[in-house]
Amino acid sequence: TRAESYRMLHRFDDAIRDATAILGIYPQDSSALNIRAESYRMLNRFDDSIRDATAILEIDPLNQWALNTRAESYRMLSRFDDAIRDATVALGIDHKDTFALNTRAISYLNLKRYEDAIHDVDTALFIEPANIFASNLRTLIASIK
Repeated sequence: TRAESYRMLHRFDDAIRDATAILGIYPQDSSALNIRAESYRMLNRFDDSIRDATAILEIDPLNQWALNTRAESYRMLSRFDDAIRDATVALGIDHKDTFALNTRAISYLNLKRYEDAIHDVDTALFIEPANIFASNLRTLIASIK
């Protein structure tokens, strides 16, 4: 859709506008909700992102994209336990989900659960050795611990 194209081009306001128009016709369109939730997240509108991701999860409780978007939004609001919960559910769907592993690791780090954070970072690096975020996070954890 055009909304997804806008999102991919980082034209998040345009993506939100188009996704909202789609939702005006098809209120439970999970694709439009996904696009809007992720666009809100990228604009630091985390409560809006959580609202849309939650709406998706009411339709499809195992929607991995919605779980990851909501987990990351929770993390950005310092709701670390909620972020860990959603990331863990996402990992139950796909244990190789490095986005979920990174979100959960940084949430663990913020809760001073260093061993859990290291485990997730090491798992992400095993799956994706060139994962720069995980690599930098591993260095950060080592310097704190």
